[in-house]
Amino acid sequence: MVEHRHVLHLLRAMDEIFELSRHDVWTMYHSHAFDVSVWEVWGALAYGASLVVVPYWTSRTPEAMLSLLERERVTVMAQTPSAFQAMIRADMLSRSRAELVLRYVYLAGEKLDFGVLRPWFRARGDIAPQIFNVYGPTETTVYATYRRVTAADLDGSASLIGHGLPGIEVDVLDPNGRQVPDGVEGDLHIGGPSVSRGYLNQTDLTEQRFPMRSGQRWYRTGDLVRRLTGGEIAYLGRLDHQIQVRGFRVELGEIEAKLRTHPFVADCAVAARTEETGSTTLAAYVVAGPAAPTMPWQDQASRFRNHLARQLPDYMVPASFTLLTYLPLNQSGKLDRAALPAPYFPAPLGEQDECTNDVEAALCACWATYLGVAAVAPGDNVFLLGAHSIVAAQVAFSMREQGYQIPLKILLNQPIPREVADWFRASTNSGA
Repeated sequence: MVEHRHVLHLLRAMDEIFELSRHDVWTMYHSHAFDVSVWEVWGALAYGASLVVVPYWTSRTPEAMLSLLERERVTVMAQTPSAFQAMIRADMLSRSRAELVLRYVYLAGEKLDFGVLRPWFRARGDIAPQIFNVYGPTETTVYATYRRVTAADLDGSASLIGHGLPGIEVDVLDPNGRQVPDGVEGDLHIGGPSVSRGYLNQTDLTEQRFPMRSGQRWYRTGDLVRRLTGGEIAYLGRLDHQIQVRGFRVELGEIEAKLRTHPFVADCAVAARTEETGSTTLAAYVVAGPAAPTMPWQDQASRFRNHLARQLPDYMVPASFTLLTYLPLNQSGKLDRAALPAPYFPAPLGEQDECTNDVEAALCACWATYLGVAAVAPGDNVFLLGAHSIVAAQVAFSMREQGYQIPLKILLNQPIPREVADWFRASTNSGA
C-alpha cells in the first residue's frame, strides 16, 4: 500500500540530488504495472517536463530505442541493466552512432554488473550521460539508494548501490535483528518516510516484513548486502528464492504451483540460473506423473511451456524443462536446490534437418550465437533451447545488420527458423 506522501517523498529526495527541470525530456519505457513507471511518469509531470511514452515494440528493439532517444532528444531515462546492455550492443554495432543528449540514466530492477558498461564508457565516456545504479523495492516506493557509476568502478567486483536517498535510513542486520559490523554480510533494512503501509489485507505478512524499530516502520528487504567502510552498500543477492528476472520480481514458488496443475506433472521445482552474460534465467525440473503419455521430451516440454504461458507473463516461463525421475532432497527431507542438475536443452536436429537457403542459415547461425549452443537447426523451436525476448531482440538486430529485415514480433510469434524464413521470402516476393 503505497500512499501519495510516499511518492512525494521520492520526488523531493531525488530533487535534492539531481538537477532536473521542465526543459528535460523523459521516457516512459516501462509498463505502468512496474514500479519504475511511478518515477518515470510522476517525475516528469512534477517538473513540467516532456514525457515520451515508448511504444511496446520500440522498447523491445534496441536500435529503435536508440533512434527514439535521438529523435525525441531524451535527457532522462530509466532502464533495467539487461535492457540497457542490449542497447549498448546495438549502439556499438550501429553504422552511424546516435547523437544523444542524455543527461541521466537510472539503472534499476536487477543486479548491475558494472563491467557491462565498459563498451559504453569507452565509446561515450562517463560524463554525459551520468549513469546511476539505483535500488529500491516497491515496498519502499521505487528508489531507496543511489550510486553514480564511473569508469573507475569497472574493475570492481561488487555491485555498489551506494547510500540512502535523503531522509532514507539503511541498516544491515543479522537474522536476530542485530546490526552487523562493516564488511559483514546481512539483511538490508530500509526505514524512513518512503516505507509503505504494508500489504493489503495481509496482516501477518506485513508484521513479518515491516517490523517496528526505534519508533518507526522499517522494511526487511530480504536482500543480502554488505556495508563498506565509508558507508556504501554493496548488493550481493537475494536471501530467499524471490529473484529478479529481466527487472521483474519473480517468486519461484508461484511458478512451481502453476506447473503442478498440469495433469502430467507429479512434482516439480524451478531454479534460477546465472548465465555467463550475467543475466538470470529460469530452469524447470519436472517429475512426470503416471498419466503422462510416452512422447519425445521436446514435445512434452512444449506442452508444459504452453501451459505456463497461458497463466503467467513471459518472464516467468522457464527457459528450459528437464525431466527427472525424482527431485533431490537434503537430510531434512527438503528440496536440495543445489543438487539440481544443469538444465537440459534438446540437441539440435543437425543433419536430419539441414538449412536449405541463405535466410535459414543466417537465422540458425544467429540463434546459435546468442543462445550459446553449438548449432540450431531450421526446424528447432528456439524457445525450447532457452530463447526469450531479449535474445530475440539481439537476433533481430543481427539479421538487420546482414540485410534481412525481420521484425522482432515475427521472431517472437514464430520461434521456428524455417517458418520465419518462409515468412521472409513470402513478404519479400509480395513487396511487403
